[in-house]
Amino acid sequence: MTAFEAIALFGMPLVLLAVGVGMYLFAWRQR
Repeated sequence: MTAFEAIALFGMPLVLLAVGVGMYLFAWRQR
């Protein structure tokens, strides 16, 4: 496994999680 593959494998879920948390906090602040 190359470094790029490792970053893609572990980075993608972290990015999706960060986006999900960001959207949740944004929606929570809007009420």
